[in-house]
Amino acid sequence: MSNLLKPSQYVSRSWGLIGGADVVQAAVRDVAERLSALAADVARILNTPTSEFLGYNSNTSAALAAGTWTLLAIDSVVHDTGLEFNTTTSLFTAKRAGRYLVTGQAEFSKVTPAAANYIEVGVYKNGALFTSLGYYRLPVASAGNPHTTSINGTVVIPLMQGDRLGFYVKASHTNWTVSSASSTGTTLFGVTRVS
Repeated sequence: MSNLLKPSQYVSRSWGLIGGADVVQAAVRDVAERLSALAADVARILNTPTSEFLGYNSNTSAALAAGTWTLLAIDSVVHDTGLEFNTTTSLFTAKRAGRYLVTGQAEFSKVTPAAANYIEVGVYKNGALFTSLGYYRLPVASAGNPHTTSINGTVVIPLMQGDRLGFYVKASHTNWTVSSASSTGTTLFGVTRVS
């Protein structure tokens, strides 16, 4: 809009036209073209389907195997505007190509962890680890005592139509448990298309 001519450029102080009807017609065409482009942009934005998913693990807590990435069961859906999440497989499948904001959080607990214990959360894309979202190593002072902690992280991932995402967890030693929740408060997974 800053490139439009100001009204003072069309009309003199005595309200006479400067440059005649040609200038006014050119200005009107310019405004019409800009409004048409703006209308096309608005229509594109309004017709772009949203893709937002948020779900959580509501079942009983799950014990983790040592040193293995494990798909976290996401069995409860808060919302899924694109109908892209499958609670049976716990996988999100993109219906459209784009960039997706992915968020994951898991709460872990262990009765008597050793100081060398660590836990990690990550996102798999099409069956392979795409990135780790967060990592936690147990402090030496906490060794031997019951311990609970949460790990969360966020990443933007480019997806093509049909690409699949899953939220995974990993523990260095046995007897770590991923907590379940009666709401979205402790263990959750979210995916939103941002562009």
